[in-house]
Amino acid sequence: MTQTIPQLILACEPYLVQPEAATGFSFQIPNGINIVYAKLTGTYANGTFIMPTSPLNGQLLRFATNNTITALTLTPSTGQTVVGAPAGLTINTGIAFFFDRQTGQWLRLY
Repeated sequence: MTQTIPQLILACEPYLVQPEAATGFSFQIPNGINIVYAKLTGTYANGTFIMPTSPLNGQLLRFATNNTITALTLTPSTGQTVVGAPAGLTINTGIAFFFDRQTGQWLRLY
């Protein structure tokens, strides 16, 4: 089940994700977002982020978490691909991607 992201923080347009189910989650990232922070109550077995549907060319998208997501899935929107997606995300780490509109690819920076 895809949920909308429940809390919007306006500074730099980041989103704070606070999933309700302790086993896993799926969130569609809205357009115009550049930071997604998953505030988790413990280790999550799995989590899915669906990339924005209309990203800007060169748009940066950063992900971070305060706990481990064992199996992380970054799902591209229609016409996109994600290059270098990690298998999971460990506690207090981050990853970042930028969007290349010419190729339709989210390319991993770190």
